[in-house]
Amino acid sequence: MNERAKELINYAVNAGSAERVPMVAFVDPCEHHSQMAQDDVQMAVGYVPDFVQAALDTPDEPFIDTVCAEYTETTGSSTVPFDLTLTDAGVLEDQNDDDEEERDPPLYPLVAIATQRGCVFVYHYGIVALVDALGNQHITRMD
Repeated sequence: MNERAKELINYAVNAGSAERVPMVAFVDPCEHHSQMAQDDVQMAVGYVPDFVQAALDTPDEPFIDTVCAEYTETTGSSTVPFDLTLTDAGVLEDQNDDDEEERDPPLYPLVAIATQRGCVFVYHYGIVALVDALGNQHITRMD
């Protein structure tokens, strides 16, 4: 399982109560976007917290599937998987080209949203990485 996601999920579990599953947001969790304005961060995150809340409201359904289904229902777009690697720190890396100079630069998360059921990393370009409490991952675009 992604170490950063595990750490964030554990934080949400320990901060939670029996009555409410908390959603905790960490802005710039890798300390890579310190110059980014709050309005820009909010714009990048968009409706992702709403999709996460839908998953929290349906605890018997798989976290990743519910977040993706809510996005599809709301926007009419599908969540096609991206072939990127999620590092333990929450950074997305392109490992698909043998020539390192041809690879896309790494993407650092703008925000990490942690819950007891999973974690969502939000990046530039509408890209998100969803990680459930079991370590399953799905990287896609939600713009």
